[in-house]
Amino acid sequence: MKGMLSAFVAFCKRNRYKLMFPGLPLLILALPVLIVGMLIILGPMLNRFPSDVPKDSELVASFRAHHEAFETLSAMALEDSERVSDITINAMPSLDRRRNAKYRELFEQINRDMNIATNDHERVLFEYSGGGIAIGQSWDKGIAYYPHGLTAADTVVNDLDHLGDRDGIYLVPLEKNWYLIYQNLD
Repeated sequence: MKGMLSAFVAFCKRNRYKLMFPGLPLLILALPVLIVGMLIILGPMLNRFPSDVPKDSELVASFRAHHEAFETLSAMALEDSERVSDITINAMPSLDRRRNAKYRELFEQINRDMNIATNDHERVLFEYSGGGIAIGQSWDKGIAYYPHGLTAADTVVNDLDHLGDRDGIYLVPLEKNWYLIYQNLD
């Protein structure tokens, strides 16, 4: 066995240029085709709504039960948005120890798996569920705070549970500047 491996290594060393020149262009040509093919095949499966996406009623109940924690988190996220735009319990921003501890405490009260994303002081998104692929569409469902009101791209609807795969940003009003949100973006 060891002799066969040595012979194979010696063969590859002697013939490396003969092996490399025909193989390299084929690999370069085949790689994009393989990547695009995988995205076409797997893309729709990765972008689908899983069955465990919280219903509107569950999000409303969470918002009502933890209203004060949401208010505090939105204020903190807006204050810290110059330094950080995404916050999770597993990826705390590089803030002081007490600030990170406060974030952790509030995450524990509401939902450990939630993500917070800020968007240039326009919106704070409390993402309960999301999906998609790196190249292509992505979606999120959760609760959003719009400190300055809605934008032109947002559409107010009566419920998010039956939207399907529509593109855009859809909101259900909760109270002033607070909304349930579903966004499906390219």
